[in-house]
Amino acid sequence: MTSRITRGVLVAMSVALTTPASADEGQWTPDQIPELGLPQKGLAVPLESLYRPDDQGLLAAIVNYDGCSASFVSPDGLVITNHHCAYDDLHDNATPEHDYVKDGFLARRRDEELRTPGRLLVLEEVRDVSGEMRAVVEAEADDRARHRALEQKDKALVAACEAEPGHRCQVASFYAGSVYRLFRYLELRDVRIVYAPPAAIGEYGGEID
Repeated sequence: MTSRITRGVLVAMSVALTTPASADEGQWTPDQIPELGLPQKGLAVPLESLYRPDDQGLLAAIVNYDGCSASFVSPDGLVITNHHCAYDDLHDNATPEHDYVKDGFLARRRDEELRTPGRLLVLEEVRDVSGEMRAVVEAEADDRARHRALEQKDKALVAACEAEPGHRCQVASFYAGSVYRLFRYLELRDVRIVYAPPAAIGEYGGEID
């Protein structure tokens, strides 16, 4: 278990340190990957292996942990994230005898893992709902009514999406409201801490992120 965690951390660090600088700044949605010219910048894997609408490709390994980015690094569900993202969970599990924030933590067996109240959101589907959202706007005459109609349609789409147990959904707007997408996530609530480095390592140099 320890070796798998270590490899995951090292891979994450090497990717962050060796990614070439790019003038294409900002945030990009997965379907925009072909526009980034990644093969010309040295990408050695096929573009379609990064993201496919049907099964999402490699990007399916990227997850959301209580607002923090994280990623799967093993077929057993092992996930890595930034040290500060688990700070509250470590603090809540600490005891007078075991200061997990200061000294770190390692579960040598699965029954030693620390339970947390956190949740993982795994992206399952991205659906374009621009037509549905724009239709309610065009049906209203004034700005206040349009805003109210958008809110109501947003809630209706999310409610229908979340009718399937174990899922969370959200509608996001892009390009000043000209594009709307519905994101559906699988929600995983059984989240446990396997390993955390001591604070001296996790906050090395005063940089927590």
